[in-house]
Amino acid sequence: MEENNENKKVIDFEFDWIGKDYDKILPNVMAMAKKLLELNQIKVEKELDENGNIKILHTGVCRKNGLVESLSKGIVNEDIYSCVFRTGTKNSLNCICKGRDESKTNYCQMPSCPILAAGYLYYLQHMNDSEKQEIAEFNEEATENDIYSRNYNELKKMEFDKDIEDLLNPLAIPSIKGLRCAFIGEEGTDKEKVTNDVANYLYRIGKISTNKVRYISLNTNVAFEDDILYSIIGLQDYLDNLNNNDDFSGSAALERRNNKFKIQTLIHNSRGKYIIVNGTPLEFKKFLESNSKLPYIFDTAVYFKDFEDEKILNIFERNLPEYHKKFIDDDKRKVFLDYLDRNRKYFPFKNRDLSMFLAGYVSRKSELILPKERYKESTLDDMFKDLIGMNNVKQQLVELNNFLKLQKKLEEQGKTIPNFNLHMMFLGNPGTGKTTVARMVAKTLFDLGYIQENKCIEVESKDLIAPFSGQTPLKTGRVINSALGGVLFVDEAYSLAQSQGATGAEVISTLIKAMEDNKGSLVVIFAGYSKEMQEFIRANSGIQSRIGYTFEFADYTEDELYDIFKLKSDKIGFTIDAGAEKRLREIINFGRNRKNFGNGRYVDNILQKTLTKQASLDLKDKDVLKLTEKSIPTIEEIMTQSSGEKNPNKISELFDEIVGMENVKKEIIALGKYAQFRNKLSKNAENSLPEMRLHMLFNGDAGTGKTTMARKVTEMLYNIGCIRINKLVEVERKDLVAEYIGETAPKTEKIIESALGGVLFIDEAYSLTPKDNPKDFGHEAISTLIKAMEDHKDELVVIFAGYTKEMKDFVNSNSGIASRIGYTFDFENYKDEELYKIFEIKCKKYSLKINKNVKEKIMEVLKYFCSVENFGNGRFVDKLLQEILVKHSMNEKIEENLNKIMVEDIPTIKDMVEKTFSNDDNLVIPADIDNETRRKIAIHELGHAIIHYIYKGETNLKTITVIPEGTGALGYVLHTMPKTKVIYTKRDYLDEIEELLAGRAAEDMFLGKDNVSSGCWNDLEKVANKIDYMFNAYGMSETLGLVSAKNIKPSLEMQQKLDIEKKKTLDSCYENVKKVLQTNKTMFEKVLDTLMKKGTITGEEFAELVKK
Repeated sequence: MEENNENKKVIDFEFDWIGKDYDKILPNVMAMAKKLLELNQIKVEKELDENGNIKILHTGVCRKNGLVESLSKGIVNEDIYSCVFRTGTKNSLNCICKGRDESKTNYCQMPSCPILAAGYLYYLQHMNDSEKQEIAEFNEEATENDIYSRNYNELKKMEFDKDIEDLLNPLAIPSIKGLRCAFIGEEGTDKEKVTNDVANYLYRIGKISTNKVRYISLNTNVAFEDDILYSIIGLQDYLDNLNNNDDFSGSAALERRNNKFKIQTLIHNSRGKYIIVNGTPLEFKKFLESNSKLPYIFDTAVYFKDFEDEKILNIFERNLPEYHKKFIDDDKRKVFLDYLDRNRKYFPFKNRDLSMFLAGYVSRKSELILPKERYKESTLDDMFKDLIGMNNVKQQLVELNNFLKLQKKLEEQGKTIPNFNLHMMFLGNPGTGKTTVARMVAKTLFDLGYIQENKCIEVESKDLIAPFSGQTPLKTGRVINSALGGVLFVDEAYSLAQSQGATGAEVISTLIKAMEDNKGSLVVIFAGYSKEMQEFIRANSGIQSRIGYTFEFADYTEDELYDIFKLKSDKIGFTIDAGAEKRLREIINFGRNRKNFGNGRYVDNILQKTLTKQASLDLKDKDVLKLTEKSIPTIEEIMTQSSGEKNPNKISELFDEIVGMENVKKEIIALGKYAQFRNKLSKNAENSLPEMRLHMLFNGDAGTGKTTMARKVTEMLYNIGCIRINKLVEVERKDLVAEYIGETAPKTEKIIESALGGVLFIDEAYSLTPKDNPKDFGHEAISTLIKAMEDHKDELVVIFAGYTKEMKDFVNSNSGIASRIGYTFDFENYKDEELYKIFEIKCKKYSLKINKNVKEKIMEVLKYFCSVENFGNGRFVDKLLQEILVKHSMNEKIEENLNKIMVEDIPTIKDMVEKTFSNDDNLVIPADIDNETRRKIAIHELGHAIIHYIYKGETNLKTITVIPEGTGALGYVLHTMPKTKVIYTKRDYLDEIEELLAGRAAEDMFLGKDNVSSGCWNDLEKVANKIDYMFNAYGMSETLGLVSAKNIKPSLEMQQKLDIEKKKTLDSCYENVKKVLQTNKTMFEKVLDTLMKKGTITGEEFAELVKK
């Protein structure tokens, strides 16, 4: 602006501007006006405009808070704007800016115009001195009463509901700062709109610096400012993250800690701030429960009621396009309200959102057409049509329904009715309709208005119990929250009372509290076997007192089960002839006599197998829907999937494709032929034959083909008629052993039940009886299995499998195991040639061709790993093939050799060690051994071989090698088993000692005393043991004479003499060996050269070299 306030010049205004009739200017507006003046951002034209209005020039942008923001930041704008103010009868001015909202307040939402106030200050400061009195009068501060009066008037202008007005009224007092409250209501109840209106009011009375609400989630970091209105939304997301104790990752744990920290920040920093929590009643309840201090912080809440149907109609009408509004009349309004009465609670939209959805739906139609009916009215009689049997349950449901209807009528008449317990107990076996009736109960309670949603949340113990201590109440709480407003159905609830430790009791306590706290919004139904549920009731005295209704579900009768089958088949369109009915009843009776046959679920299984069999029959079109005796499956077909045709003569051929395992195959084929012979003999024998126990033990390392053999054995037993179903159920510990007390036996029984008629194969069976825990639940599984092996010996074959050593301990852990095992088979590790054959078979299966020279490379890898403990056998071949294909995929020549394995595709031994074992296995890689080290190894191993040859006069040497193996041996000398000597002389023992010392002596002679390696330690250990036996046990010591030290304890002096004699003897042996080696040095060197070149030489090659 052209003038400077510091050097004011008097302007000869051509009009008089009288300000004494103005209302007192509020402090926040006055502060902005003075700031404009201070920054030289204001000027008043000295003449009125052509309309007789005062024109004020300024650089502030009053639109959308621009003036507020620029002044708060001290920004001086270059653009000049002009505002025109119309003079009234008393010369007071009114803003006539174009931006005025519907409430006739300033566009900037300020209670009065800062531009006008600044302009008047400018006018006063440029008048002559006689007008200073006017300045003083204008600058007089408004009193607190003046401000409260103006603020209260602003509040009245907003036309809030009374509860909102009561909430905001104290804030009209200038000294009161801060607002902490909650807006509680379902979706669509205008909480967000009212929140925005509150922000406008707070801004207009100067409490906050912007009329924009800052919406935040507690999952984000927020530093609360004094002059902003915050609305906290997304409470459910925050609560889910806070209680997400199923995720044990580091990031999840960090997020939970951060969320707790954010709540603490909210609690400690909310004083004097403007914060509104927005949420549903349930969300707000859980929010307050998340921290004990929150109810004291947010102790004021405004509840937003669901809209009346008429209000939803009004909003619907207002939002219709003009085209559709012309169709609205009283009849259409009545149709809309009737539709709303029936369907409102079935929509996912609520209140205003529902109005907007319906308006949007109608807008897309050419007529006033509402969405398809959501409500489907169904009485109990309608629901009972598909329920067979259960007459007592139906009668109870009718009585309950009538009582609830009466209670509703009494409430409508204003009668006070006690809040009765609607929680229930369903007792009965599986398949008796408990879950179906639970869903029916949920629908009935919803239709009558006792629950808010037609939902039945179905859970069992695993959905309620957490795996770690302290987390079960949280997990159960989340399930309860998901069921609020509906029905929570807890199946097999008795397992909670049988749970190990306190976890089950924690679930029960949490459920009991929820049943009481949420009596009006939650119905809990406990279900399970009748006997076990009595134990459940006794587990906590609070259960019985909270159960309002108990329903007994009896097993279905034969007629009821048949009627269930007929009902289901009728719905498809099938007819059932007399032969089919007879067969069905036979199958039904067979199932009813089996433990845990499943009731209605058993019928579902029969129907599924019937449809499968009907589809396989060659039927004419007119007969497709006719069920005959041929349509109904046999009992064997009902109990399992198709077993295929039997081939009684197929025994030996079954095992032709299996590589290796020659001894095992021979023994199993012999077993099969004996069983076949026995079956034939039993048909003609006058007396019964001795009982045949077919339960087996498979001992061997991993990957030796135990599972493959079990499958072949199953097929063999089926072919020869020892089992009625060609079925192998493969399980391990986790499939049999439960986590909690009392659950293992039922779990194991279910597995046994599934295997009846076939074979049950239990891999790593030794894990059921850990040595370090005699109370392990695995022992319970073993006891259950042993009983089943006896009770179902004609229906079940059990095969226990595992490592040889561990399986020996397993058999000894329970005397009942050994007495029931009929056959034991020992599976040896595969040899390298057998592994290569397996490799070839797998390549053929995948249409892979093996290039030349590949076998040598693969055999090098297989030979190395064959000596590694627990290397995996057949599974190692899978791993090797996988690595070969990975390398093959990166081969540059892959396009021209897509299915051909080449030498460069074969991984090295080192590659496979790194892929298969950890660094802790201390395996020696041949490629890591340099030539100098190999020479040392060769010298050492050759020392043993040559001394053995010279001393014995012949060699039984099989192999000598300096190629390291997976056992960790850097090299070795292997002899064939010598003839057993019955009597040993002292010389014999000394020769053996000298042969053991020969390796070290050879290193000493060829490499020097200081270069003798640590590889001699094993030889020296054996020497020490041998000389101890010579002197101490066999009476070959001159010091001890004819006395055996095994029977006496030598004195200290005697022991010292004995040690001296041992040293003297060993030193003599060592020198003898060195002399012999020195004498035969030329022969030694010749054989050494050959061994270094070839790496491995056979016994024949060695003999030929030394003879030359």
